[in-house]
Amino acid sequence: MNDRPTASESTTPGRSGLRAKFTLKSNGFKLAINLAVPAGQTLAVIGPNGSGKSTLLTALAGHIAIRNGEIQMAETMVDRPKSGDWIDPVDRPIALVPQDGLLFPHLSVLDNVLFGLRQNKSGPLTKAERLERAFQSLQAVDMADATTKVPEELSGGQAQRVAVARALALQQPFLLLDEPLSRIDVGNRRNIRQALADQRPLGQVQVIVTHGRDHAITADLIMAIEDGQVTGFDTPTAMCANLPTRWIAELLNP
Repeated sequence: MNDRPTASESTTPGRSGLRAKFTLKSNGFKLAINLAVPAGQTLAVIGPNGSGKSTLLTALAGHIAIRNGEIQMAETMVDRPKSGDWIDPVDRPIALVPQDGLLFPHLSVLDNVLFGLRQNKSGPLTKAERLERAFQSLQAVDMADATTKVPEELSGGQAQRVAVARALALQQPFLLLDEPLSRIDVGNRRNIRQALADQRPLGQVQVIVTHGRDHAITADLIMAIEDGQVTGFDTPTAMCANLPTRWIAELLNP
């Protein structure tokens, strides 16, 4: 008999973490989520294509409303239909890196990174502080030598690295990343993983959608979603020791 507590039982966060328990329907697809991530930890979200991973990030970011349940970030209930709680995406304490990066084509690399900082989402900063934050973030992803370039002059991997830098610069309590390494060459992936760890502000929660085994097993927690349902939620060590589905086994088995 296995009496080991599950991750959801043993890692329930305090008031400063992320809690989400909800269902939603979008274009005939139903997603059911139940997760808890303590402050300062990273959650890797894995699953087959079309399983609901990106939909999860979209809901957490507030770009789609949940059908029922609740999403709480730190002390703030950002979405709870029953009580009418709702925080607009722009006011949520998040930074989001979408799968395509969404860089502004008319802005330079530096101005793309500065954009969020100029919106005061990170609080009031002087011009010098914004520039320092932007350069530090670009250095972290090895893009500090491309500050004057525009997105059309970048490769897909370079653009993705700039998108990561823009999110890092905001230093928000919650960082949501949708396959941040998908266009980045193997040689730079370890650097980006290290940048995400090194640049993380104290207590930041990171939710990272990934198809990469290396990124998944270096997270604090792994959640697997298959066909809109959570099929696994645990620490990497525990999940690798007790693989709950064939798909998870195929990804995580060395």
